[in-house]
Order: sequence, then C-alpha cells, then structure tokens
Amino acid sequence: MAILLNIVGAIIALSIIIVSHEFGHFLAAKRSGIGVPEFSMGFGPRLFGWERGETKYSLRLIPFGGYIKMAGEQPVTTTGSDREFLSKPPIIRTIVIFLGPFFNFILAVVLFSFINLFFGIGTIGNTVINDAPKVTGLEKYDRILSINKVPVSDWWEIEKAVKRNYENTITLLRDGDTLTYTAADTYLDSVVPLVPSNLGDIERNGPAYRSGLRKEDRVIQISDVEISDWQTMVNIIRESPGDTLVVVFVRSSDTLTTTVVPEGREAMIGDEVKKIGMIGVAVHMKRKNLGLYSFYQGLKDTGAIIWLTVSFLKQLFTGEMSPKQLGGPLAIIQFAGQTLSWGIPSFLSFIAFLSCQLGILNLLPFPPLDGGNLLLILIEKITRKRPSEKISLIIQMVGFALLLLFMLYVTMNDITRFFRR
Repeated sequence: MAILLNIVGAIIALSIIIVSHEFGHFLAAKRSGIGVPEFSMGFGPRLFGWERGETKYSLRLIPFGGYIKMAGEQPVTTTGSDREFLSKPPIIRTIVIFLGPFFNFILAVVLFSFINLFFGIGTIGNTVINDAPKVTGLEKYDRILSINKVPVSDWWEIEKAVKRNYENTITLLRDGDTLTYTAADTYLDSVVPLVPSNLGDIERNGPAYRSGLRKEDRVIQISDVEISDWQTMVNIIRESPGDTLVVVFVRSSDTLTTTVVPEGREAMIGDEVKKIGMIGVAVHMKRKNLGLYSFYQGLKDTGAIIWLTVSFLKQLFTGEMSPKQLGGPLAIIQFAGQTLSWGIPSFLSFIAFLSCQLGILNLLPFPPLDGGNLLLILIEKITRKRPSEKISLIIQMVGFALLLLFMLYVTMNDITRFFRR
C-alpha cells in the first residue's frame, strides 16, 4: 500500500509540475506565432488525446515527463518558415525557453498562496524563546511581547514584525519583569522558539501512527526521561533507531502509555551520512488564516525556497556540501508518498518545493536543459552566428550523456540510502 501511495503521489506531483513547465513554453510559443504540432504529457506510446487547431494533445504511457514539439525547433527540421522556432529573433526564443522554468515558480507561488489562504500558514503558537545569540541579550524562557511596538502572539507575527536592515526593539517578559532590548534583524533570525512536545500531523502507517499516537497528543516522558519540549523529544528519537521506546503521553485529560520503534533513515549530519531514528510526526502548528496577505506570503515562501536551492547548489559546487545529499527519482517517489500521507497542505507544499527546485535546475547553463539552450542563444548573440548543425548536435549529445550520468549517480544515492535502512 505504501509503494502504491508513493507512485500515485509522484505521478500527481510530477504531472502538475511538468504540465505547468510545458504550458509556459506552449503559451510563449503560441503568443510568438510559433507552430506547436504537439503538447504531450508523458513519453512512450500514445494512449489517447485530441486535436485542437494545429496542435495534437497527447497522454502517453510513461507519466514521468512531458514535452511540447515546436515547428523548426531543430536545424534538421527547418524549412525557412517564419512560424518556426529557429526563424524567430534571439529575444523571442529566449522568452519561449525561459517561460518554462518561470511557470514553475508561478506554480509554487499559486500553491503556497492557496495553502495560506484555505488552510492557513503553520506557525508556533507561542512567543517563548528556547535559544538566542548572546549578543541579543535574550534568554531561554523569555516571552516576547512585542517587536517594534507591534504586539505579537505567535512566531509568524514575530517574523512579520521584524524590520529588515534596522535595529529592532524587543519587549519581553522575564520572571515577571518587562524588559526591552534592541537587536539587528540578522540576529533575530537566529532566535529559536520553544516548541511544546505536542504532536502535529502524523504520517499514516508510520511508527507513531502504528503505536497509537495521534495529533494533539502531548508527550511527557520517553523511557524515564521527562519531556518538556519538542527538541528534547526529537534528540532521544534520533539517537534510538531500531530501539523500543516507552512513550508516556497526555490525550485530553488522560495519561496513556505506548511503545514505539523509530525507523532508521539516512540523513546528512555535517559531511557524513548517518542513520537516525524517525517516527513520522510533525511539529504541532497553529494554523493562522492570512486572508489577502496569503498571496504576498506565497511570494515570500517561493523566494525562500529559491534562495535555499541556489545556496545549496553554490555549496555543492564549492565543495562545502557533499553530493551524497542529492536525491533522484526514487527520492521524489518516496517523498511524494510520505507528504501525501501527511495531508493535502504537506503534499501541495512538496509540489511547490519540487517545482522551485526543477525550475532552478532547468536554468543551469547545461545542454539539453533550458539553461543550456539559453547559453547557446547568448553565444549566438555575441558571435552573431548560430552554431552549425554539427556543433549543435555534438553539444546536445555530450550534454545528454553527462545528464544521464548525473541521473545514474543520484539514483545510486537513492538506492544506497534505501539499502542502508
């Protein structure tokens, strides 16, 4: 059942992302007067489809992919018609290529905005501090009352009230006393909230679910260790893959006991891949309705994912990050099923996250990715001469071969992680 859920989740996620990406190319091509003989979802034999105007819309057997076929896209297929891709000026071709990845980012904004509007943004429902840089003067168990004279009641309100590139005034409660401090936004970004040990979403059929734990349960003890916050609980679970843990928890007004065995899962700790214990529970979040602010928050959420992805790639190319952290198709299938089992908001967030990543990766200057084609157009613009058919073919073949090797590498990463469990 779990395998089927993984496959279904991956097909849904990739279908939405690919259709969005290809629709960007399709819309730009149509608007530019380029002929589009086919818009295909999937590869392999055609299962069914329909025709509208000059375009044949197809659904094919292998769902992990898709493409649009443009007239005169390759030198060997050109006839000199002004409706062919290669007949268009470089700026038009650039727009047609760029709109594919751009629509991946648009999809992420739409999904994040949808989640924020209809499900609410997830936030820690208190303003108590767990840890903070010493330079701020803030201490553990301080309760933040206001930021820059704006009252705050949860962690999202704290993040919203912080002014960027300014000294921020923090009013807090400590041991019954009201105190005021000032700190730069960069230091406030490092302040960690004190998260209660209440359970949030539970992964269906995960270790916690099988043990009888449910959302809203509050863990108070694990194997003789008293639990007062989320991080203490997580630390014990991570250090206990395969061990049987006795968990005492409160549900409503009842104190109950169960046992749970954390699954061993691979994770990067520093530069090493280590096995840690996980039971399939998420932090308990307060869902806060943002109204029209949902759309602005959707832009911020998308920007944050793009920034994280670019930062990761930078660390990867500079050697600061191990390539063992890269995941491939099997990782996508696994995470798709897991997030689908967490619920609709988690699954949609996963699609938005993956859409941003694929948008960034497609912009890398590496044939046959969109970024590689943009690079060829740039070279053509600089040299005022289009690469010959032979040179273009060699570049595409070399790029495809390297891309295939990369896919084999990340797939081997997935397989290695799977058998280390």
